[in-house]
Amino acid sequence: MDRLIHQLSTGKRLGNLNKAKLLVSDGATIIKQPTEFVESLVCVIHNGTMEDAVYCYTEKILQELLYGDRFKEWLIYPHADEMSLKPQVVDMGMG
Repeated sequence: MDRLIHQLSTGKRLGNLNKAKLLVSDGATIIKQPTEFVESLVCVIHNGTMEDAVYCYTEKILQELLYGDRFKEWLIYPHADEMSLKPQVVDMGMG
């Protein structure tokens, strides 16, 4: 099961783009593509008009994400575990 990150530890919602930059503003560090599992690892996958910030909480997930031709950014994000468990909040513009 993928654990996606939809918001920062401050409560600010991540938009569709620039997720790596926003995660860095919340304490993440950009790293080179890892060759082995490390704690608090996040992969931002670029999907054209949007990005997914995936928490790599196991070696298996890391191995799955290492393949494919989409551009990826790798980060160490101290809040990855906690923030990947937060549900996505969708603003319906009804307030």
